This record gives sequence, C-alpha cells and structure tokens, in this order.
Amino acid sequence: MTSSFNKWIPFCGAATKEKAHELIFNGVDDEYTWRGSYLPILNVSAQFAQDPDQDFDKLRFGINEWKSINKYLLKEFYQLTPWHTPEDVYSFTAYAFYDEEAKDGVLFAFRQEQGFSDTLFVSLPFVTEGQTVTLTDEDTKEVITVSYDQLKKAPLALKLPNRRMAKLYRINTIE
Repeated sequence: MTSSFNKWIPFCGAATKEKAHELIFNGVDDEYTWRGSYLPILNVSAQFAQDPDQDFDKLRFGINEWKSINKYLLKEFYQLTPWHTPEDVYSFTAYAFYDEEAKDGVLFAFRQEQGFSDTLFVSLPFVTEGQTVTLTDEDTKEVITVSYDQLKKAPLALKLPNRRMAKLYRINTIE
C-alpha cells in the first residue's frame, strides 16, 4: 500500500495490524507490519481493551520508531523496486524517503513471505555525482557506505536473510 499511495496521495495513513477480518483483534504484530505501515498518518489499531495478549513492548517499539522517522515521510518518495500485487508473495519491495536539503532520509526494504532470494539489489537515484551515502541498519547498526561512482557500476546489495523480513536503513549523504 505504501508504495502505491505515496506516488499519488503522499499524505495518507495505514493501520498497523494485518487482520483476517476487520473486527478481529489478534492480527500479526511485528516489525514487518509496523514498518509497512509507516506513513505520515499512523493509525495504531491495537485493541487495548479487547486483546488480553496485547504486546505493549511491540506497540512502544512501533510508535517510537515511527516518531523517530516521521519527519521524512512527506519528503521526496523513491520507489526502488517494481510495484507488484499483494498476491505476489515472492518479490522484494523497497522504497526511500529522502530530504534533499538535509541530505538524509530512510530506506525500507521488505522480503516477502515466500521470497527465494535473500539479496535485494537497488539503485539510489537521489545520490548524485561526487556524493557518498551511508545506510545504517536500524536493527544491527551495521553501516554500509557506497559512493556515486560505485552505484554507477553496480546496484547496492542489501541482505535480508529471513522471509517476511523488513529492514529500515537511515540514510546520510556526504558531499
């Protein structure tokens, strides 16, 4: 949904739980779902009163992570992988929000439920000649550094070792 809406309706929102039926409260609650829901409007669909098993640590995780990146969610949007239907459970999805003035942003990468490959190759169209960019993995704090010249020769390889996995990278560009 994020990759579709941001091309046409940048100021939008999404719920944070996947549900089999609209009123069922025990949907999937993980990093994949949260990160796929980060849009300018965050609709938290936790059912505090109805769900005795509500994971408040995961709720705090999602709200705090969104608060730390929401300043980018109305910046320039870059679709880094081809769009695919929700029925396609094999493809990767990746996109970035980039603030040209601040020279920073965020990149989201998703490995679908049945994805065979663990490596996603992306270009970074916001990196221009003479620039170097660092991507910091939000989970592991691993830093990837790549220059414009390197990106011209080959796309950036991102590892997502697990199926149904979402990565969030913080972007910082150096002139």
